[in-house]
Amino acid sequence: MDLVLRRVESAGVDRPRWVSLIGAVEQLATADSLAAIIEIVRSTARHIAGADGITFVLRDGDRCHYVAEDAIAPLWKGLKFPMSACVSGWCMSTGKMAVIPDIYADERVPRDAYLPTFVSSMVMTPVIVGSPVAAIGAYWSIGITPDEDVIELLAALARSTGIAIHNVQLRQSLRESEARCVQFIEALPAAIYATDAAGRVTYFNQGAADLAGFQLDISSNSWQSDWSLYKPDGTLIPPDATPMARTLGEGQPVSGVEAIVERRDGLRVPVLPYPTPLYNEAGELTGAINMFVDISERKSAETAMRVLMDELNHRVKNNLQMLSAMLSFTQRECASEEAKRVLGEASSRVAVMAAAQRTLYVTQSSSRFEGRQLLDAVCKSAGAHGAANFQIQAHDGVIANDIAMPLALALNELVTNAIKHAAQDGGVNITVTLARANDDDILTVEDDGPGFTSTDMQSRSSGLGLVAALARQVRGSFSVEPGPGARCVMRFPVRAAG
Repeated sequence: MDLVLRRVESAGVDRPRWVSLIGAVEQLATADSLAAIIEIVRSTARHIAGADGITFVLRDGDRCHYVAEDAIAPLWKGLKFPMSACVSGWCMSTGKMAVIPDIYADERVPRDAYLPTFVSSMVMTPVIVGSPVAAIGAYWSIGITPDEDVIELLAALARSTGIAIHNVQLRQSLRESEARCVQFIEALPAAIYATDAAGRVTYFNQGAADLAGFQLDISSNSWQSDWSLYKPDGTLIPPDATPMARTLGEGQPVSGVEAIVERRDGLRVPVLPYPTPLYNEAGELTGAINMFVDISERKSAETAMRVLMDELNHRVKNNLQMLSAMLSFTQRECASEEAKRVLGEASSRVAVMAAAQRTLYVTQSSSRFEGRQLLDAVCKSAGAHGAANFQIQAHDGVIANDIAMPLALALNELVTNAIKHAAQDGGVNITVTLARANDDDILTVEDDGPGFTSTDMQSRSSGLGLVAALARQVRGSFSVEPGPGARCVMRFPVRAAG
C-alpha cells in the first residue's frame, strides 16, 4: 500500500482519496455478502469522488433499484425505475460510464426525477460481473466536469466492486453446493464419516451417530475409539488392520470387505465398509471418508433363506431315501428277474440322488456342492453294491446344484459299471478324478479291470448311453477308452454356483 501511495504522490494525485480507495478495495476483498459490499461502497464512494452524494443501484430484471445512498439531501433510496427511464439503466444496458456535466442538457436524464434534488452534474459508473449488474452514481450540486482522477477512482472502485460481487456469488454458490451435499449425505441410509490424516473424526452424518449409538465428538474422537470391528467369523480386527486404517496408511480405497461393528452398548451390526482416501491439490493425503452400509436385513434374509433351503433339502433327502427303500422292498418281493434288475438299477440311482442331497444338507451352502464331498458320497453309495477300492481326487472348486445331480447320476453309472464288469477276485480299484481346466470340469473314472471287449461294450450300452445323455444335459461330452482297464471321461463347462 505504501508503494502505491508513493507512486500516487509522485504523480501529484490527491492522497486522501487514493487512501480511501485502497481501504475500500481491501474491505471489498473480504466482504462476505452483497449487503456488506453495498455498505462499503456507500460509506467510501462519496469521499473518493469528492461528490455531494452517491447512490448504489442494482439491476432488478428490467428495472433499476436504488438500494443505498449517501448524500447532502435525499435522492431515490428504495425506489425502482424502468431501465429505459434513468441514467443508471443506460449504463447497465451499454456497460459504459456516463459523464454528465449538466443534467439538463443530456437526453439520458429524466429531468422530472431530478427537479426535486440538488443534482446539477453526475457520473454514473457500471459495475460489471460478466455483464453489468449494478451502477455507482456520483452527484454534484454545481455543474462541473469531473477530472480524470475522479473518473479513474470511480472506475477502479466499480471494478473492485464487481470482483467482490463475483466472489460473494462464488462463495454463496459453494455454500449452497456444500449444503446440498450435506443434505444428500444426511439422507443416505448409510453411516458416513470423514477423518483427517491422523484418523480424527472431522465429519459424521446422522447415520454414523445411529450406528455408533451416540453423537461423535469431532474435537476429540478418533474413529477407532467409537466402535470395534470384527470379521464375519467373530475374530477381532486390530485397529491398525481395519479397512479405514489400511486406507489411511496405504492411501488406497478398500471395498468388498464384510465386517461386524460392535457399538459401545455391545450391539453388533454387520456392515460393508467403503473407506476412500482424500487428497489436496498437491496430492497429499488429507484424510479419508468412510461409508458403512448396514447389511442386517440382507443377513436376516440370507438366514431365512438358509433355513428354508435346509428344510427343503431335508425333505427332498428324506423323500428320496423313502423312495429308494420302497424300490428296494419292491425288488425283493418281485418274482421277475428282469423286473428285479430294473428296480435294482432304479433304487441305486435314487440312492445316489439321496446321497448327493444329503451332502448338500450338511454343507454350509444350500445351492452348491463341494466337489470332493460330492464324489465321496456317490462313490460310497455306489460301492455298497460290490467290492471296490476308491482313489478320489477333486479340485477345490464348487459344483452348482443343477450340475451336481446329473454329475452324480453319471458317476454312479460309471462306478456301478466298473464294479459290475471289471471286478475280479480281489474286487476292483477305481480312480475317480474331478479336475478343472480353463472353463471346463473333467470327470474321469478309471478301473484296473480287463478292459472293454465288443461284448462288454454292448452289455454296458444302456448305462453308457445314460451317461452320454446326462453329459448332453449339462452341455458336455462323454468318451470311453477301452483297453487294459477302462477309462471314461465326461467333460462339461463350469457353471457359476449360486
